[in-house]
Formats: sequence, structure tokens, C-alpha cells
Amino acid sequence: LLVGLFISANIPISRNHSDGKNNVLGTDSAKKAPKIASDGAKMGFISNNKGAISSFPLKVDQTTGTLSVTTPKGEKAVAVLPDSAIKNMLASKVMSYVISAPSTGELASTDKLVTLVEKDGVLIYQIDGIREHKFLGIIPLKSKVKAFVSAENGQVIKTEQSLLGRILNRIAP
Repeated sequence: LLVGLFISANIPISRNHSDGKNNVLGTDSAKKAPKIASDGAKMGFISNNKGAISSFPLKVDQTTGTLSVTTPKGEKAVAVLPDSAIKNMLASKVMSYVISAPSTGELASTDKLVTLVEKDGVLIYQIDGIREHKFLGIIPLKSKVKAFVSAENGQVIKTEQSLLGRILNRIAP
């Protein structure tokens, strides 16, 4: 039984939530323009000391403060910045805290760093984190969570968690 739980803790299970294209209330796009920064080979941007790293070319319109990303499918605007996406993830209790993506250069100075990718034509933030559980109300347990949040509207598109983590969600919220 213990070996089975150990093995299942390392097998991710995905849960789809949304397509990421519909509007969501409560998303907050920052009023201040994000700052573009570099991480050696990759580019990224910083907003309110939270950042996102991307392999796509980035551009900020200084008059409107709008960030746009050039993807293979064309140029797309980023409506939800990483600080808002992280704040929404923590508020929805999908995870207890965020694990920063590894970085060097200017992006290493941020509090939290997530990854901006494109999946199925939608720009999304890949956010890695930990969810804390209290088994029997007193025993602290942790499980890894990977969440994908739309950069266009802030919706949680998908979460990945191990079988053990999903069981803990049910019995020890």
C-alpha cells in the first residue's frame, strides 16, 4: 500500500477546467506597463515584482501599456499579467503557494516567476506550486500542483496533480 501511494504521488493526473477564451470576473489587468527583462537566452516580463518567462518575442506599447506576444499563430495581447494570475490561483485555493521557475539575469530578482506558453491557440501561464493539506486535521501533508491559467482572461484552464494529491484534496482539504 505504501509503495503504491509513493508511486502514485509521482504520476500526474490532469483536470480540464475551461478553454481559456471566455471572460471571467475578478481578473485584474495592471494599470502600470510591464517591464521587459532578459534571462540570457529567453525573454520575460515583470509586473509588480512577479514575472513570466517566455520563448516568444515580447513587445510593450508605451502609450497604452499593453503587452503583446508574437506567437507562430500571430500577435496576441496579454490581458492578465503574472501578478494577477498568481493572486487568482492563491485566492481560488488551487495551490497554497507558488514555486518559482528557475531563472538567471534580470528575471531572477522577481518574487515569483511563471512560464508563458501557448497551447491550443491560447496564451497560458504555467504555474507550479504546492498544496498543503491537514490530514485528520493535524498532520501536515503537501502535494505538487501544476496549473495552467489563461493570460487572456485569467481562467484556470487545467490543473495537474498526482493521484495522492487528488485523494488528499477529497479527504484532507
